[in-house]
Amino acid sequence: MAQHLEAGKPILGEVPRGEFSNPNNGLTRWMSGLPDSTPLTAINVPGTHDTCTWNYTGPDESVYRTQARSIFDQLNAGIRFLDIRFGLDSDSGVLRVYHADTLLSSTASLEDVLWGLYYFLENHPRETLLVSLKIDHGSTGLSVQQAAYPLITAPEVSDYWVQTDTLPTNLGSSRGKIVLFRRFSFDTTDDPSLIPVGVNVASGWTDNNADFSILYDPSQSLTSYIEDLYQLNGDAVDISPSEKVEEKFNAITTHISHSRGVGNTSQIFISFASGYGNGTGDVLTPRILAEGVYNSSYQIEGINAKINQWLSGQKGKRLGIVLYDFYESEKDLIQKTII
Repeated sequence: MAQHLEAGKPILGEVPRGEFSNPNNGLTRWMSGLPDSTPLTAINVPGTHDTCTWNYTGPDESVYRTQARSIFDQLNAGIRFLDIRFGLDSDSGVLRVYHADTLLSSTASLEDVLWGLYYFLENHPRETLLVSLKIDHGSTGLSVQQAAYPLITAPEVSDYWVQTDTLPTNLGSSRGKIVLFRRFSFDTTDDPSLIPVGVNVASGWTDNNADFSILYDPSQSLTSYIEDLYQLNGDAVDISPSEKVEEKFNAITTHISHSRGVGNTSQIFISFASGYGNGTGDVLTPRILAEGVYNSSYQIEGINAKINQWLSGQKGKRLGIVLYDFYESEKDLIQKTII
């Protein structure tokens, strides 16, 4: 494990020495106090969008960087849903992490990153991680699927993953494990050994949509409802940045409110608080959308601040899974999401 943790530092961050600790908010072990019988769909789960981008400093950084904290820091702060994108690095033949076609580290492999998650779970066996894996670069074909499959099912790592293709019934059955949300296929037609693992949200994921659903377990009528409106008003130049933030805020709060409807409490709800807006002289980067900006030209309240204020009136209510960019811009955002 030590070799993977060292190689994974560009994505994982510095390896915590001894026990993880977070004296500022006490969220490092927040799941441990929940009853084993708690359904996963009943838990408010904070997450990060494009989790691995925190250390990226290359071309178009303002577009591709959506986080400012390492994975270990995120886990320490209470983040429990990780959005990891990967692809085959043609130069090395190794699966590495990407944001779109942008390579985030030429040395850290996807396997190294996953071992960092195992390290966290070894130290926190009563926590559960939800991990979305998506092929974001290059081929999504059989060879890439075959390369990814043993990272989830090989004997030395299989116990760290929930080895089913549906959501576990409760928190107790997933403690110390990773629940996979799979945004790519396992092509069993061409390779029958690729037995499906993970909640399949690949088929039916629609681009830039504020409200869509994916039936991931037809036998039990289990559905994942998703808000992923990320390109705000397209390239419209006549829409102000503040109006674009408001558009995103309305999309996410409307979607969360639907999670409380009759018949929806047993379903998965995923909401992305991330996005950007284009337009000549009116570029709303992921950071500006998340954090806002206050200068002589713009006075823009960020989506994180708007959600944080809204959450003050939502205590005890269901939110589902909420993925943030630059979550640390609001110091109590994660804690409010959980409670």
